[in-house]
Amino acid sequence: HAGPGTVGYAVRTDRWPQVRGAYSTLLILLILAALPLRAEVPVPPLEKRVTDLTGTLTPDQQAALESRLASFEAEKGSQIAVLLVPTTQPETIEQYSIRVVDEWKLGRRGIDDGVLVLLAKQDRAARIEVGRGLEGVIPDAVANSIVEDVMIPFFRQGDFYGGLSAGIDRIAGLIRGEPLPAPARDRGAPESGSDAGTGLSLALFGGLFGGQILRFIFGAFLGALIAATG
Repeated sequence: HAGPGTVGYAVRTDRWPQVRGAYSTLLILLILAALPLRAEVPVPPLEKRVTDLTGTLTPDQQAALESRLASFEAEKGSQIAVLLVPTTQPETIEQYSIRVVDEWKLGRRGIDDGVLVLLAKQDRAARIEVGRGLEGVIPDAVANSIVEDVMIPFFRQGDFYGGLSAGIDRIAGLIRGEPLPAPARDRGAPESGSDAGTGLSLALFGGLFGGQILRFIFGAFLGALIAATG
């Protein structure tokens, strides 16, 4: 026969894990609430084609990449930008890259032919984010292959400039084979030509008008001189 003490002990042992679990959960929640939350890494302003927030690239290396990207953009119209950050944490590199392209709006409007080459140095992570207009020529599988097979071998040797340079070469080579609309400069050539034609017309008009004035002046002068002589 079980006495009252046994029943009471059984009840206490049944309820104690629940109470202890509730207190443990509350304690964990309080600790988490007290911890400072890590803010998202801000997206830097797009002021140039190569943005290095890690101090990895030398000024000459940045200038070399900038020049190549500017020449390619003038040639093909597509815009390639490079961003180096220490880390993207607490976000993954995929989440951060989406925020960057959403804010930077790389590529031409209506064509969406921009490309972001992102390196998170401390995270040892890299990503190529491609606009919709280039997804046919640079799908995810190709972008991942460029990162893993072309860029990362350089990064592992500490040659970050070499990895970025090789990756840009591969990306530019693929885009060059894509039939994209011509750069805005070429499409605007008729306007430039029209301005040049207007300038030429003004020059011709000025020349003709000036010639008539000169003939009038010298003609009158010669007439007066002949009359005086006579």
